[in-house]
Amino acid sequence: MKILDTVALLDDAMGWSMDNKDVQLFRGQVGTVVEDADAHHVLVEFVTEDGATYALASVPCSNLLRLHRGSTVLAPEQSR
Repeated sequence: MKILDTVALLDDAMGWSMDNKDVQLFRGQVGTVVEDADAHHVLVEFVTEDGATYALASVPCSNLLRLHRGSTVLAPEQSR
C-alpha cells in the first residue's frame, strides 16, 4: 500500500474517533492510506461525504483491498 491509496476493509476493524473514542469499522468501509505504521500496517483515515474525518485506524495491509479508479483498460491480448 502507498500513501493516498483508496482502500476498503476486507474485515471489521477497530479504530478511534477524533475525540479519542473507540470506533467499530465494518467490512467494506472505504478510507485513504495516510501513513505507513510499520512494514505490515498502515494508518487509514475514514471521512464523511463532506470530507470530515470520523475515524482513524491502524490496519494490517492484508485486511485492505486497494481500489482503482480511472479508465485504463488493457486490450484482450495484454490481459493474459
